[in-house]
Formats: sequence, C-alpha cells, structure tokens
Amino acid sequence: MISTSLFIYTETSLHAGVGSTVSVVDLPIQRERTTQFPIVQGSGIKGALRSQVADGENKQSAVEAVFGADTKNDNKFAGAVSVGDARIVLFPVRSLSGVFAYITCPAVLARIGRDVSTFPRQVLEVGVEDALVSSKTTIAASNRVVLEEFSFDAAIKPDG
Repeated sequence: MISTSLFIYTETSLHAGVGSTVSVVDLPIQRERTTQFPIVQGSGIKGALRSQVADGENKQSAVEAVFGADTKNDNKFAGAVSVGDARIVLFPVRSLSGVFAYITCPAVLARIGRDVSTFPRQVLEVGVEDALVSSKTTIAASNRVVLEEFSFDAAIKPDG
C-alpha cells in the first residue's frame, strides 16, 4: 500500500458545504465534529479528482479502476484509491501590518505531525499571550502582532 500526502493551497475562497442543515445558513461549511475546524470531506475531493481525470482522454475503464464504478453501477466494485479529508494547517487572518498573515496553533501542528511522517517536528514553547513569528517577518510592528482584533507580544523565532 502506498500512502501519499497532498497539501492543497487555495488563493481564492474555498467553500465545501454539507448540503443541508437545521440552521438558517443555506450551505454551512463542513467542519470536524470534535474541533469544529473547517474541512473538505474526502468524498468531495475524490469526486473532484475523478471529474478532472474523466474529462481527459483516459479510458472509462481506467477511471473506474482507480476511482470505482460510477453511481449507476456502484455495486460493481470499489476503487483502488482512498481519499481522506482535507484538514486545515494554516488559516489566513487579517493583520494590522500587511494584508493578512497565515496562522496555526500547536494542536494543529501536533496533529499533522502524527498524520504525516515527513512533516518536521519541533517543540516550540510559546506563552499564551505570545505569537511566535519569524525574524524575517514584517507583521511584528514594535514587537506586537495584531491579528483581527487581537493583539499579541511577538516572540521572535530565530531562523535556521
């Protein structure tokens, strides 16, 4: 069995809805049940990949071998590829210095470290009121980082 990690970077808004809900929002964002972090469910990613491949010059039998039979013949066989959910690693937020900054948190970094064996693991000690920033960053004006309406002390991480 071959396992590969794929990172998705979007430059425009990505909205993967759940289809229906009991709330007033027409198409709520898909979220993890336990953390409420936004996700894109694996079935949606698999469907998008299948659609891209099927639009090419590939034979239908090759597409079915990789992704499984279409919905009309879904009892024939399962596909050879299994796609997991896309989970968030970095999240863009408004920044006082610059347009936005990508942020993450120790819980997200720990989870991706468990899930992706090649992801670098570093123990970073940062206080609750601090924001760890690179020494090359431009978002830490006078040793303060302002993200959305929150202000943090800049804990400068030496690069290298």
